Amino acid sequence: MAPKSPSKGRTSIKGIHQKQCEFLRDGVSNGKKAAIIKTYLDLGMDTTVKKYFPSLSAAQQKNKKRQIYKWIQKKESIFGARAPTKDSISWTLVLSDYDEDYIAHWIRDLRREGVPVSPFMLENKAKEVAEDAGIGKESFSASDSWKKRFLSKYRLSLRRKTRIGQITPADSEKVAQEFRLEVLKTIEEDGIVEIYNADQTAMNYEYLPSRTYDAKGTRTVWIHNAGAEKKRMTVMLLSDMHGNRKTPFAILKQPPSR
Repeated sequence: MAPKSPSKGRTSIKGIHQKQCEFLRDGVSNGKKAAIIKTYLDLGMDTTVKKYFPSLSAAQQKNKKRQIYKWIQKKESIFGARAPTKDSISWTLVLSDYDEDYIAHWIRDLRREGVPVSPFMLENKAKEVAEDAGIGKESFSASDSWKKRFLSKYRLSLRRKTRIGQITPADSEKVAQEFRLEVLKTIEEDGIVEIYNADQTAMNYEYLPSRTYDAKGTRTVWIHNAGAEKKRMTVMLLSDMHGNRKTPFAILKQPPSR
């Protein structure tokens, strides 16, 4: 039989073991301290201890009273620190797992049909579900931290599709200057006294959002539409040289007649 290899590490001494951490200290937030101080001022010390620390023994209650008296000596700083800051922790109500599952299924149903779900839509849906669950707007606001936790929980992410735009020509300023000089020359030669300026511009009246929530790892983020990502019309604007604006009119693109 082969001999055992020597054990690695320190030699174990019988009867001596590392003491486990008992986590006896429990931090109390400034908000709770302020509530305890207010109850003490209204009802007294005995009622305050029984209300907030009912499970303590007689000896522990005595120590807790000493601690509360120390808080009372610092009540100005405690009440001043109650205002929430960007580093403080505040208590708020959250949606239940059932309500969050409902929102996740709502997103996936829309995405299966190719309907984009924007951050604004998610925020409004979450507020609507919270209101149906009896949670007021002051207790739940669908904050960025909630959305981040919700997306991580259901493995969703905000995706953006690729967009292609036009590049302004390098000689655009030169062309504009030459056109201006040509207009001035025509005005002088023909003796024109009244000048109007008309321009066409596009206006979108239906537009699909460019970002949507979708499952993480999806290689293709597709959006269902009726043949166009947006619907727009052409608006004709007209004004004279005195700054008087005329009534604009719109030009809508009609499908070819059959």
